[in-house]
Amino acid sequence: MRLSPGSRLPVPQKGLVSSEFSQLQERAKGINSKILSVRLKELQRASILKKSVVSVEPVRIEYTLTEKGKQLMPILAAAMRFSMANLAESVFTDGKPRAFDASSGQFTKRD
Repeated sequence: MRLSPGSRLPVPQKGLVSSEFSQLQERAKGINSKILSVRLKELQRASILKKSVVSVEPVRIEYTLTEKGKQLMPILAAAMRFSMANLAESVFTDGKPRAFDASSGQFTKRD
């Protein structure tokens, strides 16, 4: 799987076992549904996510981290912390560094 700089990886948040498409789309603000679908398929092919049909009517699909995906999460979290602290001008519209509190799931601006 190849991603261009600035690509967003739609993965279930830490602590969540699985997420539905709509939940992933909500968290990946600024990514349209077609691109999200492509990214999810790439992550499935890379064995990072598993797709499961939960119900047929109404259609409900869940994406779950595989063991490989769970092993990747600390690496992604470290890259996220680094980019938020050191590359804020590329990550945030206001260009201000932030810290991420994993326990609350909140970003906090650093002065």
